[in-house]
Amino acid sequence: MAEPRGGIGGEVPDLSLWDRTIDALVRARHSDIWYSFKRSPVTMVAAAVTAVIILSAVFAPWVAPYNPFDLATIDLMDASLPPSWMADGDPRFLLGTDDQGRGILSTIIFGARISLGVGFASVVFALIVGVGLGLISGYVGGTVDAVIMRVADIQLSFPAILLALLVDGVARGVLPREAHDELAIYVLVFSIGISGWVQYARTVRGSTLVEKNKEYVQAARVIGRPAILIILRHVLPNVMGPVMVIATIHLALAIITEATLSFLGVGVSPTEPSLGTLINVGQDYLFSGEWWIALFPGAVLAILVLAVNLLGDWLRDALNPKLR
Repeated sequence: MAEPRGGIGGEVPDLSLWDRTIDALVRARHSDIWYSFKRSPVTMVAAAVTAVIILSAVFAPWVAPYNPFDLATIDLMDASLPPSWMADGDPRFLLGTDDQGRGILSTIIFGARISLGVGFASVVFALIVGVGLGLISGYVGGTVDAVIMRVADIQLSFPAILLALLVDGVARGVLPREAHDELAIYVLVFSIGISGWVQYARTVRGSTLVEKNKEYVQAARVIGRPAILIILRHVLPNVMGPVMVIATIHLALAIITEATLSFLGVGVSPTEPSLGTLINVGQDYLFSGEWWIALFPGAVLAILVLAVNLLGDWLRDALNPKLR
């Protein structure tokens, strides 16, 4: 008679990390989400574009032809050169150069690194704050729920960009002037993140109100589990589906907000230009015929936001059981 799987007594041996990873990949390959992804050419193109931009930004020092922040590689004699396919273009600079002689392609790659970094950090910050407050609001209820939701309602009456400008302005007024450039990115992440937590909180609160009345949560209460463990181990994993959709769409909004703030001159330091800063610099040269300084960073920003939005729309449909 054959022994049960896993040895005597039916015990399943501990799998190694490699085996668990392979098992997870196999299960993902046969999942409904992967099937939906393969059936959507638009989503596959959007994912490929997003992956190329993210990887280029992450590995910018190795991908970019030049380091735009290395003064040893910058020559003012190369300033304002048109793209390489134009009459006065230089083959060394595919997309031309800016007013300081920096290659536009290199500045875009390094600028996307800053924009994506600020965007991801803002989304993580907003997600942590919003999910935490949403869980507390939905599970505890009562006065706590009322206070958190009224604060959320008040914040919803203000546009996100206006709130981000307000937070950034207050931070610049409170912090010493010499610390503005050093803390600019942190202030930007905080201002964008604090303006986006409401969507997470409201969504998680609604899901928590449904989950806390289910049998598995009531059973956990009966056996005496602490409320914090019930929230983290039982409720949280079951409310994260909508949160991931919101986070994907919020990433595109965070990138746009960062670009807008940098375009208005209240974002990152000009010495570390993001895509918004590059567009701000380039708009001063549009009427002088040097259109490439603003056009190419703007095009990359638009393509990145469009690709992320398409991924968010697909993920929302893929996680919706009614559409399967």
